[in-house]
Amino acid sequence: MTTWTREDLFAFLAEQPRIGRLATMTSEQDPHVAPVWFRVDDDRILVHTMAGYKKARNLANHPRFALTVDTEEWPYKGVTIRGSATFVEADAIDHHEFVENVTVSYLGEAYRPMGRAMADMAGDHVILMLDPETWSSFDYSSN
Repeated sequence: MTTWTREDLFAFLAEQPRIGRLATMTSEQDPHVAPVWFRVDDDRILVHTMAGYKKARNLANHPRFALTVDTEEWPYKGVTIRGSATFVEADAIDHHEFVENVTVSYLGEAYRPMGRAMADMAGDHVILMLDPETWSSFDYSSN
């Protein structure tokens, strides 16, 4: 185990696009885990979803989360983050632009039309702002 500073945490999260696994709690207090694309924006983690999706409904009722992000190849390193989530107002971040840009960051420029199509989907788009309060990290490359 390693101890990362807040700067280490955000440097790792911003290093390259990685899939996060976002854990939330249902109203029945059952855990729910969903893979998510995310972006780092200063000292916050932003995740797009739709208002009707389970992770958004769960966080609306119980704003606590855990997010795990790790590398996929040896030597593994990663982090599990715990904190609280809030919903970002549409006038604070352009949701359409966010969806398009996060798609391109994960899949490449050739997928910009897919990002636009996702952004144009009917429904209420929401952006979750995840505020890390605590985290535990591991880094086998330093062993």
